[in-house]
Amino acid sequence: MSEQGRRLAHRSLQRLATRFRSRVQSELVHTGGGFQHWGFKAPVSMYLLPLWAEVFPNCTFIHVVRDGRDMAFHWLQSPVKRYWPKLFPDHYAALSPHAQRENQLIPDHGSYFGRAYVYNVPRLNLAPHRRIAELWEASNLQVQAAGHRLRHSRALDFVTVRSEDFVTTFANYLGASRAIMELLEPSMDPVEMCCIVKSHWDHEHASKGWGKSSKNYGKWRSAIQAVDRKEDPQDRNSLYGAIFPLMEKGLRNFGYYSPPKERGGMIGAAARSPPPAGGGVGASTGGGDWWNG
Repeated sequence: MSEQGRRLAHRSLQRLATRFRSRVQSELVHTGGGFQHWGFKAPVSMYLLPLWAEVFPNCTFIHVVRDGRDMAFHWLQSPVKRYWPKLFPDHYAALSPHAQRENQLIPDHGSYFGRAYVYNVPRLNLAPHRRIAELWEASNLQVQAAGHRLRHSRALDFVTVRSEDFVTTFANYLGASRAIMELLEPSMDPVEMCCIVKSHWDHEHASKGWGKSSKNYGKWRSAIQAVDRKEDPQDRNSLYGAIFPLMEKGLRNFGYYSPPKERGGMIGAAARSPPPAGGGVGASTGGGDWWNG
């Protein structure tokens, strides 16, 4: 970018920051609550992480990631249409205009197998599932790396947690909750923190929606079993083998997969960078789980 372009971008960014802050303040006044802290949930905000650091210095960004294999069989894939061509421009440019099934980023129709959605109309199409896998890994690894850099430079506070840890066991729930609550200032007494988390866990675990929420996870297995009846990452012609190599690094990084020889225990409930001194409570939350379903 030219120097003139940089100056123009900087001025545009400052105008955006002013308008954004003004809108936030008007909303806070409108609520009448006199809140000092605020936040929002917008999964696609992960793509604007450097922007939040510039607009809201010292904000907190909570990066929520979900097993990419589940994401590969989610029915809502509009992010692939929006962001895959931008993250993989060479792949996108290489698509043949005559290869209709391959050129359609996300087909209009598929079939449910349990809770998993597979693009198999009129026959199995591996291409869209590969694109989902590529986008999930690239997006989440890049966001985590950027978050760690910004945290290290004290531009913002950042933590990555796994969505699954809030619907599995209390140990996972406590670990993920603690990773977030440790960002609070002033810091909270560990015993008080544990009591608060346990109270929330008991409430959520007893709710009617608990069973429904927990069943939304691990649905990728029903797709694999229905289509191939095998879970072989080495078979590149199979549904699982088509997506696994494209997200293996991400699955390992976030603790979703370890080869049989490496397995010996659960990988931590939350992945986070070492905390710097100071920091503030949240201006922005975002998530790798952009489909959120």
